[in-house]
Amino acid sequence: MKGMVNYFCVLRRKLHFFMLVYRARRKVTDPILLKDKYLRPAHDLFHWYFSELQRMELRRDTSLFDLGAGPGFLMWFAREFFQCAVRGNDSKERDDYIQLHEQLDLEGLIHKERIRAFKQISFNGRYDFICATQICFTRPKGIEWGVEEHRFFLKDVAMHLNLHGELFLRFNHPLPMEVRELLESLCFWKQDISFHFRIKKEAIEKLLGACEQEPLCSPIRSHENTTF
Repeated sequence: MKGMVNYFCVLRRKLHFFMLVYRARRKVTDPILLKDKYLRPAHDLFHWYFSELQRMELRRDTSLFDLGAGPGFLMWFAREFFQCAVRGNDSKERDDYIQLHEQLDLEGLIHKERIRAFKQISFNGRYDFICATQICFTRPKGIEWGVEEHRFFLKDVAMHLNLHGELFLRFNHPLPMEVRELLESLCFWKQDISFHFRIKKEAIEKLLGACEQEPLCSPIRSHENTTF
């Protein structure tokens, strides 16, 4: 009986999600935007984001920060299916994203911010989960982040994770060998084919413990600013 109730609860939320995406698509009139990966058919979106949260093994009644939240689908799933407190950031202010945020009731929860090398992120709190999916950390001319940039990023993230918190990363491209080795040395679960990494806060602190006396903000030249 309990399994049947859970099934209908998931089905109800799934239908609700389909309706939200349908309404958002109706508001977007630009044919180019309608071909965007974030506005593809609702069934594909549901499968992709729900699978992503299953890989994260997200727990109920926890908190999550989504780096590069885009349209906010991952945050919506975390809130609706796992009752998570959610926040996020994104570097873009697109009309279709704004419309989606309105439809998903995420207004005010996603702030505009570019993630740059050797610059702290405005998390505004601590979280049980911090995630970044479909990411590619590069410098302006397409040069990928190296080990030092990732070490700084990991240290910044660790400062904003709760005790026993986790970082979930999903890259959309193969990583340089030295960066991959760094992340693999930290993660307790990875999926090589899809470039997934799950990293516990304790692992980051253990790796960077010897560097605690180093300043968190390293001086960089203006042309070193990095976006993703």
